Amino acid sequence: MQCDVLVVGAGPAGSSAAYEAASKGLNVVVCEKKPEVSVDIACAGVLSSFLVPMLPLTIPKELILWKNRGVTFTVDDVIVNRIGNVWSSYAIDRGEFDKWFINNAINAGANLLLGTELLDLKIGDSFHVEKALLKTADGILEIKPKVVIAADGADCTVARNMGVLNDDLLMGRGLVFDCKNVNISQPYIDQVFFGDFIPGGYENIFPTSKRSANIGVGSILDIDLEKSFQEFCDLPSVKEQISKA
Repeated sequence: MQCDVLVVGAGPAGSSAAYEAASKGLNVVVCEKKPEVSVDIACAGVLSSFLVPMLPLTIPKELILWKNRGVTFTVDDVIVNRIGNVWSSYAIDRGEFDKWFINNAINAGANLLLGTELLDLKIGDSFHVEKALLKTADGILEIKPKVVIAADGADCTVARNMGVLNDDLLMGRGLVFDCKNVNISQPYIDQVFFGDFIPGGYENIFPTSKRSANIGVGSILDIDLEKSFQEFCDLPSVKEQISKA
């Protein structure tokens, strides 16, 4: 198979790239190793309202779950509030958002290959990709693209093939929960926490309604995220909000 653009990964980055390229009349192929788009998403699903107008498409209203006015940063006993402008945000339905984005790319002419994983790239001079080998349910597929766009996440197969990613690189990891029956102290404010309970990272409570929130932890260090998350949940100010979640 030949194409103008091979996009590796069908998340928001890959979908937006595929949409832009296909809209210009290019032959675009998107490969996604998962059997469907938007599964196992380790992401809070929060977009800065300042950045939303810069997207190539207008997000449908039904995909916006909640609008938050600002952010509260908590470090030990120090609390800093930032309201409005770049600090306001939208909580989106990430699962439906991802499906909506890739469907726009498909409607623009992109070809989506689900359950298709990039195995290897043959790279020539000046990082020109001569061919890509993809693993499909029916065997190995060889594609000769003019351009490859790496949108396959932080642990990137494309970057590893190019030799620009190695095991010594600090890689952030996250543990994220969609929680119901929460008692949020400020339902229109995102909360970000720093402290000894989460070295090299932060914990968050991002409201998605008055009684629901995305609660998670992320760090660039090799720590026990579940233990850190439990210590976070035991903080008095946090426990009040999520004890019945």
